[in-house]
Amino acid sequence: IRKSWAERSYLFSEDLIIWLLLYFNSQQQKPLNIGSSQSIQIGDLAHRVVQLINSKSKIQILDDLPKDSDRYIADVTETKSLLGVDEWTSIDEAILKTAEQFRYQLKSL
Repeated sequence: IRKSWAERSYLFSEDLIIWLLLYFNSQQQKPLNIGSSQSIQIGDLAHRVVQLINSKSKIQILDDLPKDSDRYIADVTETKSLLGVDEWTSIDEAILKTAEQFRYQLKSL
């Protein structure tokens, strides 16, 4: 991991699909931010994934890369208000659902 302290936000794919469908079916003509308003440090996210899926993987922190923003968090206040959307899936639930989907796909290979 590089910049393990940098903050990002993650919106679960199923929530994203709902947000996009509501946006494209609305009368909104201006761009709206889409994403989660909740942030998590990249290093914390990596540790959480390892813990939730009971992985034996080791997390390696590498030197930082230059010219990378420390924080990417969308302000979705207006989007939530106009479209009536929310972040319905917690980050932990999203990790578990994603892991289950990958396990299912690997079994079908």
